[in-house]
Amino acid sequence: MHIYVDASFDLDKYSGVGGVAYSSDGTVLGFFSGEISKSFILAAMSTDQHTMIQELEMLALLIAVSVWCPGHAGRRIVAFTDSESVRGSFLKTWSGNDPSSKVLRQFFLFEETHSCHVWLERVPSQSNPADSLSRSQVARWPGHEKIRVDATKLWNHTATCMG
Repeated sequence: MHIYVDASFDLDKYSGVGGVAYSSDGTVLGFFSGEISKSFILAAMSTDQHTMIQELEMLALLIAVSVWCPGHAGRRIVAFTDSESVRGSFLKTWSGNDPSSKVLRQFFLFEETHSCHVWLERVPSQSNPADSLSRSQVARWPGHEKIRVDATKLWNHTATCMG
């Protein structure tokens, strides 16, 4: 299985997350696309923080494993992000950014709990099919209904559990 994830951040316009999963033969298995509210971003950002793109990119990855790992136990998954900082943190298994480290810990817990083995690679933004899914809410992908996810609930659960 291949999963592509992405996030966008513009505090005054649109911030969002998106992801799409493909089977090994290239068939779309499902997708998610959603806006992240300004109120959520302002509550999640620290007072001296100017952007939240790394955290949103991590959140998109966490959403993807929470959606697709439970149904694919024992499978190998290659996930793609266009964020080098997310990929680097994933490879190190930690981040100097505390919220990102909490999301990573929750990601690894999902991976272990559901016995799905994820390898993360970088994909250029222009080659990432999840790019458009993170820049506006997409309701339909040909032949597929959008998977509903509550990003705020997942983020809050991560912050609470990983204290």
